Amino acid sequence: MDGLEERLNVIRSHVKSKLENQQLPALVLTTIDKSIKKTKQKPGPEVYMTALVALVQQDAFSDEKLQYSVVYLLSMILPETKSASRVPLCKSLLPILEGLTKTANQNAPVVRCAISCHASLVEAAVMEQSEGNKELVENSVEFLFLFTIDARPKIRKRAVECLQGLLQRDERIGITIARVFVRKLLNMLDEAGKKNSQSEKSKDAGQSSTDSDGSKAYTDILHVFQLLNSLLHLSQMEAQELGTLILAVVRFVDANVVQNGYVYKSLAEFLENAVEERVDALSDTQLSELVKELLQKWDILPGPAAFALAALTQRLPNQGLKQLDLLIEQLIHALTQTNTNKPSVMGEKGTEVAEERKPGTQLTSPYEHSSVVFVDRLQAAFGKKSVAPTLSGKAATLINRKFLQNAANTGPYAFACVCAFLRKLLRFATPEHEKEYCILLTNLHSFLTRKELSMQKSVHDLVGAFIQTFHTRSLVEAFRLSSKGELSRLEKTKWFVQVMQKNVQCDELNVYKSIFFPAAMNGSKAWWSLLPAYCKEPTDAENAIDEDFVRNLAGALIQQKVSRQPILSALELLVENNAQAQKALLPFAENIMGTLGNLVFELSEDVVLQQKTLHTLCSIYRVAEPIQESFITTIIQHLRTFLTSTKRQENDEKQAKVAATMLPQLLRYAPDQTWRPLSELLAVLLTDEGMQSIDFLKQNRFLYRLLKAALLNERMSKKLQPRISSFCQGLVELPVNVVSQDPSTALERMSTWRLLLELLPENDLHVLPPIIEEIILTSKHEEEEVREEAYGLLIQMGEKCKQGGRIEQSRIDGLGEDAPSVDATLDEFLMMMVAILVDPTAQHAPVAITALSRIVYEFREDIGSDMLNTLFETVETYLGGKHHESARSSIGFVKMFVTSFPASALEARLNTLMPMLFRWLKEHNAYVKLKAKQLVDRMIRVFGVQKLGQFTEDEDDKKWLNKVNSVREARGKKQSTKDEDEEMQEAESDGETKFTAQKAQRFKSNSTNTQRSSQHSSQGSTRRFTQRPTQRPSRTTSFDSSSNMKKRRNDDTHKSGRGGAKMRRKGR
Repeated sequence: MDGLEERLNVIRSHVKSKLENQQLPALVLTTIDKSIKKTKQKPGPEVYMTALVALVQQDAFSDEKLQYSVVYLLSMILPETKSASRVPLCKSLLPILEGLTKTANQNAPVVRCAISCHASLVEAAVMEQSEGNKELVENSVEFLFLFTIDARPKIRKRAVECLQGLLQRDERIGITIARVFVRKLLNMLDEAGKKNSQSEKSKDAGQSSTDSDGSKAYTDILHVFQLLNSLLHLSQMEAQELGTLILAVVRFVDANVVQNGYVYKSLAEFLENAVEERVDALSDTQLSELVKELLQKWDILPGPAAFALAALTQRLPNQGLKQLDLLIEQLIHALTQTNTNKPSVMGEKGTEVAEERKPGTQLTSPYEHSSVVFVDRLQAAFGKKSVAPTLSGKAATLINRKFLQNAANTGPYAFACVCAFLRKLLRFATPEHEKEYCILLTNLHSFLTRKELSMQKSVHDLVGAFIQTFHTRSLVEAFRLSSKGELSRLEKTKWFVQVMQKNVQCDELNVYKSIFFPAAMNGSKAWWSLLPAYCKEPTDAENAIDEDFVRNLAGALIQQKVSRQPILSALELLVENNAQAQKALLPFAENIMGTLGNLVFELSEDVVLQQKTLHTLCSIYRVAEPIQESFITTIIQHLRTFLTSTKRQENDEKQAKVAATMLPQLLRYAPDQTWRPLSELLAVLLTDEGMQSIDFLKQNRFLYRLLKAALLNERMSKKLQPRISSFCQGLVELPVNVVSQDPSTALERMSTWRLLLELLPENDLHVLPPIIEEIILTSKHEEEEVREEAYGLLIQMGEKCKQGGRIEQSRIDGLGEDAPSVDATLDEFLMMMVAILVDPTAQHAPVAITALSRIVYEFREDIGSDMLNTLFETVETYLGGKHHESARSSIGFVKMFVTSFPASALEARLNTLMPMLFRWLKEHNAYVKLKAKQLVDRMIRVFGVQKLGQFTEDEDDKKWLNKVNSVREARGKKQSTKDEDEEMQEAESDGETKFTAQKAQRFKSNSTNTQRSSQHSSQGSTRRFTQRPTQRPSRTTSFDSSSNMKKRRNDDTHKSGRGGAKMRRKGR
């Protein structure tokens, strides 16, 4: 009552309103209030309802203004009254309200209020379950239905809301709604069908007709279906009514409806859902009649037709199969009814449009697409108990009998449609249908002499699907490929070979041997290209691969160039995950590998094909375990004989080069016993300096690859591990300039060192010092990738020593024979690096100190204080020297020390360290001076300026210290000011001083224009107007690599140039 009273007070406040639709209800309400007050009744919903009903029953109610006011107030008050008080008013008030909607049809507000009052009264009757309730509800639904299709959206919405309210009161009303809606829909569908037929007759008679009524009917029908779908579920509809509605909709859907795409789509979706979900509720008679109707429209309703046919076949098998036979005949007739090369497709207004097609393109039509969709829907409808195999077999038989045998004058379009349909059905064909499809393909083959037919893509797809389903033995029989003339004719068409290559898989290799192999041996490139397809998982590898076949392949490899690529691919496929083929090839593996080796020798100029041959050779060698050792031993001995021979001929060098090309790839799969001849070959390569004179051994690339291949072989690496130290010594002693060698060779050498160090025994770590020296020199290489690899090797050696082992110092050059053996530790590794700095040259010291800095940083958590002191003392000697490069590297070491270790580790050395740094601050070398400034700046942050001031020796030292400190403080103030500005901007963005989007865009545009104008005006100047960067490079606590040092050197040089320009401007 409180809510109602608030709304009534709002209405009363409109007594003096200038709008009639507000003033009149207010006047009526105030009049009722006065009457209630005069009769001394208690105001309430029932009292107001009684007064309003009395006004409705008066003669004055015919006035339109009074009608709106009374019905409006009544629609507001009726829902608030008790349902028992509303029921007696139904008989008297409902007819008045229904009549009111007719007389005041143009007054939409009156109609909406009358609908609301009507629904309130009916809801009360439903809640009270009064007598005549069923009839009352049905009449009410019919009344509301009229307004659900009204042209006015608000009225439609009010009627739908009222129906939803009735359903919420009682779900059983849904049966009544369904019955009424179905009855109305049937009438609407009948009327729309009559209008369509009249329109067709008018068009045939040449009379003009308007489509406005037909469009309105379509719209109403669609709207009712959508409303029915939103209000009710299909399960709430009675079976008899649903069956009648489905039949009516099927008969209604025709070509005219299909042209209206949205209506057609909605009706088709309804039919498919209804048939799929409620087909079991239909009687046998209804289902039979429905199937007959749907099969006549299978092309426009494929989904409903498929589901209905599936249901009929499962319920009444004899009738279902009979309808299936009729369906197949309809499909074939529809697909082949045209006899022209220019297919007709439906235009926008239903007219036929001739469409030109180029040969070889895919022909499409509504019938072809619908047939394919229909077969898919049949498969989905029948599920596991699919009728598609039956459909497939019967379709093949009927197409043979009714189409191909009498298709002499049929155009390529009809062939294309039939082939597309058959290709779809072939997916469901079973072995029992093989004979029928072979006959079909035989008949089709007789027409392939016509060029326009053989170029159709649908024909190619059909042949491909046949190969995938029944394999090529059946295709040979259907196309009569055993005839040489037919094979030659198909070779010229090109499409046949392409279809075979694409679709042959898991087939019989004997088919290729008997049909295509003889033609290929005569030099046919096309039939050679089919060999890889037949060699991919053949089903008869054991029977097909024999001595004659292998001998012919080997001969073709040498004699026919066109055969090499396909034969190599075929051999790889045979030995790849095919145990039967591997077993069949094993007796001939040695001969095949020998042939491939000779082919590698012949292909010295064709690098791509040579690598392909090597890959095939390795694939066969990998599976030929019984002959692996003898084969690779022969190659190693041949190469060793050539290297140790004094008389070398040109042909011998070519053969040795081929052996050197094959050996690294074969070694990855070689057996473990190969280590003996391989060790002898490595001994020759590592000790004989004359090897560098041989062309294919230059730069030791072959040696590196050979070592890597052997070490990557797990079986062989175990046998070679005791000889790793000798390999390391031989590799160090090779005459190689590690600093100037090309990057690819340097990386090859680094990767070889990595493998050797991984396998180096823990008791042979005495070989590390010369390796460390070489790697340190390599870290000076100009290529960054090589330098990083060198640092990685140093870290690897440090980890090796850290893991433990023994170092026999008596076997290290420079130490006495009585030097004791020590345990391998990280400290011993660092001492090995320090030993390189004991008597350094000007070239070794800088790079050695940089490498030492990198290692100390990597192992900073594992180094003790004593070792740190030793390292620092060693580096201090170079910091106090005169060599600029060594001093620069030493400053980098100290910087790393400051950032990576606690201040207490360096504090004791400040008395000797700071004088050296002050000395380099006064140096004229700009780069060393800049590095020293950066280090002092960092130390001020760690120790403070007062602490460092204790170690100044003169006024110049204090001056430089204060200068560095002042620069640092100024930089800090600038950064703090910047941080404050950013905080202020953030605060302003959160407050009330936000920019609008328009102001921000304007500001951005102005700043862009200003920037462009400043760039334009500064094009003539060089360095005078160069702006300083607003962001300084960020400091990092990690170690600076050489690349970062080089980058910072360039940045610092640029800064120095700006400073010089500033001084010159000041001088002017």
